[in-house]
Amino acid sequence: MIHCDLWGRYHTPTLSGCHYFMCIVDDFNRAIWVFLLKDKTETYDQIVDFCSMVKTQFSNVVQRVRSDNGKEFTNKPSQAYFRENGILHETSCVDKPQQNGRGERKNRHILNVAKALRFQASLPLCFWGECVLSVAYLINRTHTKVLNAKTPYEVLFGVKPTYDHVKVFGCLYYAHNHEATRDKFDARATKCIFLGYPYTQKGWRVYDLGHKRLFTSQDVVFYENMFPFGRFTQADQVSHEFLGHGDIEHKAQHSLSPTHFTHFEEEPLSNNTSEAVLGHENLQQPHNIEEPTPTNDNVEETMDSVPPEVAQVGPDNGGPSTNHLEKPAVPMANELGRPQRA
Repeated sequence: MIHCDLWGRYHTPTLSGCHYFMCIVDDFNRAIWVFLLKDKTETYDQIVDFCSMVKTQFSNVVQRVRSDNGKEFTNKPSQAYFRENGILHETSCVDKPQQNGRGERKNRHILNVAKALRFQASLPLCFWGECVLSVAYLINRTHTKVLNAKTPYEVLFGVKPTYDHVKVFGCLYYAHNHEATRDKFDARATKCIFLGYPYTQKGWRVYDLGHKRLFTSQDVVFYENMFPFGRFTQADQVSHEFLGHGDIEHKAQHSLSPTHFTHFEEEPLSNNTSEAVLGHENLQQPHNIEEPTPTNDNVEETMDSVPPEVAQVGPDNGGPSTNHLEKPAVPMANELGRPQRA
C-alpha cells in the first residue's frame, strides 16, 4: 500500500521549471519517493513508472493506492490503469484531508526540513526543488521510533545506510574542471554550491556559480562551514528572473557570483568629516558653525574621517570581508629579530 499526495502549485518555479512535487509513502517501511512536476498532468505518468519500478526492483506489486480526491488521481487514465492492474484506489471524503493523513503529514515533514535547509544556506527561492529532493534522501536515512529505531532505508533494503558521503546542504564546493578546452592558465576547479545527491550516480549534485548549470561530480573539495549565499537577507533575495533559468539545462544570461553583491553598513559621521573624504564637492556647512583652522598643535587624526565601510561577500568564506583603513604598525627592532643597541 502506498500513500500519494500532490503539493503545489508554487508561485516560484525550480531551476528545471517545476511548480509541483508529488510524494509517495510506503505504508510498511515508511520510505518516501519525491518527484518534481511541471504540471498536474504528469502525475499519471509518475504513478505508472513507480509501479513498474516496484515490480522490477523489489519483485512486488502495488495493491492499494490511497490519495485525496484530486483530479490528477481520479481522472480516466488513472482509473483505467488501476482497474487493468487490479489496484484498489482509496480516496478521502470531501474536506476530510485527515483520511489521507499519512500523505499530508509527510508533506508537512518534508516542507519543514526543506525550509530549514534553505534558511541555513540562505538560498534563493528557485532552489526549493533541490531542497525537497535532498530532504527525501535524508528522511529515508533517518532513524524513526515507528520502525523501532531503524531507518526506512534499512527496512527496505535490509542493510544499514552509510553516512560518509553526507555533506552540509548549500555549502561551498569546488569541483574539478573537466572541460576539454581548458587552457593552461585556467582554473583547475570551479566554484559551486552543494545541492544534494543524484538518484542514479555516485557523486554529488552541485550548481556551478560561473556557468549557471547543474551537474554531478565526484572530484570535489568541500568547505562545509562556508556558504556562498550566507550574507543574503530576505530583502536581498535573488529572483528567479535574475538567475535567468529557462530550461532544464539552466542556461542564464546574468552572473550569479556572490562577489557581485555588496552589503553597505552605514556609520555615523562626525561634524569634522571633511568634504574630500565624503566625496561631495558642494557640501555646505551650517552658517552658524565656524570650522576652526587646524594648527600643528590640535591636528588629530581619528577614524571618524573614514567613509562608510563596505562589506563585500568574500569569494571563499561567504562572509563579510571588511578592510579597515588603519595606519600600518611600524615594527620595532626587536620584533624583526635584530639586536637592540645598548
